[in-house]
Amino acid sequence: MDNPNTLICGLPLPESSGSYEHKTRLRKIDGPDGSSTLIPYRVYVYPPLQRFVLEGEGREKVGVKVFYCDGNAMNLDSHHSLLTEYVRSFYNHLQYLHPRHDITVFILNWDYPKYGLAPGPLPSQDIVVMTKRHAVEMYNHVFLPAYRDIATTLIHVVHGYSLGSGVACHLYATIDPTHIDLILLSAAFTGIHTYQAPTWWTKLKSIVYADFFANYQILKQNKRVAGNNDRVMIQLAELDAIFPLEVNFARFVRVVRDTDICVVEGVDHVWFATLESIPQTVELLSDRIEIPITVSSHPLRQQRVGLRLRDVPSPAPATPPALDLDLD
Repeated sequence: MDNPNTLICGLPLPESSGSYEHKTRLRKIDGPDGSSTLIPYRVYVYPPLQRFVLEGEGREKVGVKVFYCDGNAMNLDSHHSLLTEYVRSFYNHLQYLHPRHDITVFILNWDYPKYGLAPGPLPSQDIVVMTKRHAVEMYNHVFLPAYRDIATTLIHVVHGYSLGSGVACHLYATIDPTHIDLILLSAAFTGIHTYQAPTWWTKLKSIVYADFFANYQILKQNKRVAGNNDRVMIQLAELDAIFPLEVNFARFVRVVRDTDICVVEGVDHVWFATLESIPQTVELLSDRIEIPITVSSHPLRQQRVGLRLRDVPSPAPATPPALDLDLD
């Protein structure tokens, strides 16, 4: 492996994974006090890397990469089935729409401190600071380098669900903007005060997560500096009892174009963590992602073509053989 800080992790995967390629690894992250932490993460790739490299000779190779940020109380296994379907469905839509390109989809999911097998302190402001640091480290040193040497075009998407929308917004405010093409916030919130929780949790949540749950302030600041938030899309649930639609929509619409806010009718907060949400999510992303294509009559000229998914039938899933390759 090229990176000595990336280790193969022997964590067991669910037997009925259905993913054609995945691997669980550990990333060593050094702390400011000289200590180090091993963070479990998992990658999902479709189609398998070997097929992507060897097939489609002469076609432009496009890597669509998703940095997935979990919701609260989630870990690698919690979203395994969801991400297995996510990577396959996303690939099928994109490849169907762009047969001239050789496309692969790569999704990276990682455990927050104190979640799953990741070590960390008990809930405190320290765990918020640690999570922010880990997010930037994983994005810059694990996610960004993937496919850099084998794909003609790389498209980077950050997708945060619930609590993960706070992680995604932190990356949006921190990472070089040229390294993030699109951000999707699902079941998102604008701030900690919009969180509906039992009274006993009210004081603790404001202490522990006050800095973390500042999505509205981050988007407001970016709009002030950059003039817009046109890379941000938001999914809200009509029946969200955790982050009520009325409050969050009214604030989001001030900092994000209303056409980039999608309200899903008849669903609740956790719907975005179910398999039923995948078609809607894939459609939303595909509608916004742009892939450059070379015009045959003008080899040096490129045009940007937005992907349109509506009214396009989904192709039957391909069934390549299962491969477990090391991507590092």
